[in-house]
Amino acid sequence: MNIFIDVRLASYSYQGVKTYIDSILPYLLREDSNTYFLCGFRDYITKYSTYKNVKIIPFEAPINSFKEQILGFKLKRKLKKIIDVYFFPYPCIPFCFLNENFVVKLYDVTPFRFFYFYNPLKVVLGFILTLLIAKRANKIIAVSNATANDIIKYFRISNKKIIVIYCGVTEEKISFSSAELQQFKVKYSLNRFVLYVGNREKTKNIFRVIEALKLLRRDGIDIDFVIVGRFFEKYKRIDKKILKHGSWIKIFYDVDKEELLKFYKTAELYVHAALNEGFGLPVLEAIKCGCVCAVSDIKVFRELYDNACVFFNPYSIFDIYLSIKKLLYDDNLKEILKKNALEILNNFSWEQTAKSLLNILKKAGRRNEL
Repeated sequence: MNIFIDVRLASYSYQGVKTYIDSILPYLLREDSNTYFLCGFRDYITKYSTYKNVKIIPFEAPINSFKEQILGFKLKRKLKKIIDVYFFPYPCIPFCFLNENFVVKLYDVTPFRFFYFYNPLKVVLGFILTLLIAKRANKIIAVSNATANDIIKYFRISNKKIIVIYCGVTEEKISFSSAELQQFKVKYSLNRFVLYVGNREKTKNIFRVIEALKLLRRDGIDIDFVIVGRFFEKYKRIDKKILKHGSWIKIFYDVDKEELLKFYKTAELYVHAALNEGFGLPVLEAIKCGCVCAVSDIKVFRELYDNACVFFNPYSIFDIYLSIKKLLYDDNLKEILKKNALEILNNFSWEQTAKSLLNILKKAGRRNEL
């Protein structure tokens, strides 16, 4: 079977999508009976040029661009009689592919649920495009049941069309010596700190976390706030606003995988106060690294991490404050959470994610079986 995969976003700063693509490809490419047409920027796809079952297709066009539409049309004309199924791991699809046999992965409906935080025109256009993609797709992969339910609610899509496939968890080495971790803390001048990993959109609720940490500091608790994420030009303004709250807040950009794991390992706890998420991969990574977590009491986190985290009302600064304080001082609670975390980790595997995805792609490629 010939499977087309758009991997352009692996060259962007969309860390979650890049992590997903990086993690599933090694498992997908083990399936020698298929030929994979990896379509993307040369800086990413060339590393797969030595695989016998891979055809690399340069697609040097930014997502949602006019160039994407022109080059996409040329690609479709070239590949139309070859490809059995197209896979787009993000709902950014050139219009010419919308009448092809494709599977798409959807993460969440945050921009539509919290439309007042975003550019109105972009929200409307994004909704129309996502609706069109959802209606035309052969199958939709949702990252959680919470996301699947939101897709059904917002786009009126049949649940028979949606398949829930969880993401996996990091398989990187996470065993570091005390000396390595201490050296890491010295390198970045880290004191005792609470960690957040991700972007700085308004829906991530970072400023309520900052206010909660201010309350802790007023209590005499010497705790810093560390944010790790990708650098985006559009966040420069909000990052400056974050850093104005004091030198006890630090932002680190574009750290490599090993250093990210060290941030998880050296943090007092991980906090994720998002108002909405599709999955929340950093929470899972923190849990895997043995870092206890305080997270928003939202449907997706209850679904995925129910007994392995402390939950708070993300709209209440005081509740966030109490949850963080509880984790800082309740050692018994920490041990319970870590024990429960070991049990839920068995639910997440990149190998299983890739196997489930491949199964869907194979079925979609054999239209007569659907």
